[in-house]
Amino acid sequence: MSTSHFEASLRGGAGSFHIRKRVHVDYDAPRALRRFVFLIHGYNVSEDAALDEFSRFHTSLEERGARLHGQVFYFIWPGDYKRVLSLASYPFRVHTAERCGPKLAEYLESLEAPRRSETPQIIIIAHSLGCRLALEAVSAVSAKVRRNITLILMAAAYPVPAIVPPLSTSAASTRSSAVFYSESDEVLGPWFPKGELLAARRIAPLLWNVLSGRGPEAIGLFGRPTRRAWSERHEMRGFLHGDYWRSDAVHAEVCRLLGYATESALRERELREDGLNARVFRTRILRMRSQRR
Repeated sequence: MSTSHFEASLRGGAGSFHIRKRVHVDYDAPRALRRFVFLIHGYNVSEDAALDEFSRFHTSLEERGARLHGQVFYFIWPGDYKRVLSLASYPFRVHTAERCGPKLAEYLESLEAPRRSETPQIIIIAHSLGCRLALEAVSAVSAKVRRNITLILMAAAYPVPAIVPPLSTSAASTRSSAVFYSESDEVLGPWFPKGELLAARRIAPLLWNVLSGRGPEAIGLFGRPTRRAWSERHEMRGFLHGDYWRSDAVHAEVCRLLGYATESALRERELREDGLNARVFRTRILRMRSQRR
C-alpha cells in the first residue's frame, strides 16, 4: 500500500527545539514527482498538533476531489518552545523561521520531475509564522525553481514593510501566490506588533516603532501590500488566527487554486460572497444539490 503523505522535518529529533543542518525526510520519500505539496505549520505548534492539523486538512482536500496521494509533505520545524512564555519566546522563533527558510530552499532545489527536461511544480501552503519560513525559502531558491512554485499564505505573520525587493520581487515571480487574511485575527491584531518590536534586530526600525507607538502590520491582517505582490487576496471575514486549517471555505479555495475547482465549490464561493447567513447558505446548497440529482 503506497504512502499518502511523507514527513519532512528540520526539528532536531523528537521533542527537540534545535534546527537540523538539512531537511530530514522519510526514507521512502520520492525525489522525483510532477508535483510536491508542502504543508507548513506556524508558531507555538507542537509536532503532534501540527501532524493532526495537516492530516485533517489533507483528508478534506482529497474528499473534495484533490488527487494528492503520495505528493504531500508534512513539514515540521521547531516553532514552539515550552520553557518560556509564548510572547517572550516569539523573537527567538522568528529567527528560527528565518534560519529554516534557506534550508527548505536547499531541499526544494534538490527535487526533480520524472523527466529530466521538466521542473516539478511545488505547492507551499503555510500558516502564521510558517509563512515567514516559506517566504524566506522562496526568496532563496533559484529563479528556475521559483517560477514553478505556488505559494498559499494563511494568516501570514510577516511584516508588511518587509515586503520590499528582493523579497517582493521573489513573491511576485512565483507561478502564483494567494494570501488569506482576516481583520478579526485576535493574534495578528494586538500581539504581532508587540512581538515584532521584541524581534527587531536593527536599532533604526526598533526606535521608529517605539516612537510611533506601534509595531508593523502583519500581512495576514489586511492582506497588504495590495499591488503586485500577490496573484490573489482572500478576505476571510470573522476568521480567528486558528480557523484556517479546519475551514471548509479555505479547503474549497485551496482545491480551486490547485486546479480542482468543482461546480459546487464555485457556487459555495459565490454564496459566501453574497453575505448570506449560515442557515440560508446551507439551505441553498442542499437545494442546488437536490436539483442536480
